[in-house]
Amino acid sequence: MKLELFVYLLFMLFTSISWSQNTDSKKIYTDAYNKEIDKTIYLKKCKNHTYKCLEYKTDSLVVNKVLNKFYFGKLSTQVYQQIRLLINRDSKKKIDSGEIIVLKYYDSLLSFSTLNKKHIKHTLAVKKDTSLSLRDKGRRTHDFNEKKFINNRKKWLKKQNKCIEKYERKFSIKINYLYKAEENVVNNYGGFNWIKDNGVFKNQFFKIMYNYNLAIIKPDGEFYLNGGHTTDKRVEKLLENSNWEQYKNDLELSKTTHMENGYGLFEKIPFYHNSKHCF
Repeated sequence: MKLELFVYLLFMLFTSISWSQNTDSKKIYTDAYNKEIDKTIYLKKCKNHTYKCLEYKTDSLVVNKVLNKFYFGKLSTQVYQQIRLLINRDSKKKIDSGEIIVLKYYDSLLSFSTLNKKHIKHTLAVKKDTSLSLRDKGRRTHDFNEKKFINNRKKWLKKQNKCIEKYERKFSIKINYLYKAEENVVNNYGGFNWIKDNGVFKNQFFKIMYNYNLAIIKPDGEFYLNGGHTTDKRVEKLLENSNWEQYKNDLELSKTTHMENGYGLFEKIPFYHNSKHCF
C-alpha cells in the first residue's frame, strides 16, 4: 500500500467518523474564502473537478467547505528567500537562486501499528455503509498487513528516488519531501532526505489537511499548488515554461466555461490510478 493510499485511508476514516458522530449538529456550507453559501451552490461547486469538498467538525457545527484543488499564487521576494534559505539549511541540497523548488508534502509519517488500526476502523466503516454497493465497498477496502506495509514502503522509496534523479537531471529543479508529524519512524522512510516542517511550509502552502500536497515554486516567487490528480506531463509543462498565464487561463475556464470536464492543463484525467506517475 503506497503512502498516498495511507493518506487516502486516513481521510476516509476521518470523514466516516465525523459523519457518524455529527448527524445532529447544525450544518453550514462555505466557499473557499470562508463565506457561507447555499447548499445548492455548494453541491454545484463540488461537481466541478477543480474544487474539492471536505467536511470538518467544530463544537456545534459540521462545516462543509469548498476548497480550490489547484491554485496559483505569488510570494514576496523576502518570503521566497526565507523559504529557499530554510530548505538549504534543513536539507543536504543547495538550491541555487535560479532553480525551481518542488515540495512534496505529507502531514504524517506513521508506523505500521497506527496505520493498521486506522485501516481496520476504515474497513469496518465501509462495510457498515449501507449506501455503498458491494463493488464500491471492494474498491474502498484493501488487504493490509505488516509484510505488505514493508514491501510497499520499499517499492515506494525506490520509485521516489528514481523520480528525483530523473527530474533533477532533466530540469533545473530541486525536489524536497516534507512531513509535519511522525511517530519517530522517519528512519523507516529513509532513502532520501526528509525535511521536518515546524509550521513554516504548512502555514504558507498546506494549511488545510488533505487539500494540497505539491508545491512548485519559481525563482521569481510565483508558485503553483496541486491538490488533485495530475500527470507527470502536466507537471513538466509547468517546469518547462516560465510563463504560466496560459495555465492560469486554463484554470479559470475550467471553473466557468468548461465546468464539467475541465480545460487544458486542468482537463479531467481518465484512469489516473492505472498509470505510473511521479507527482
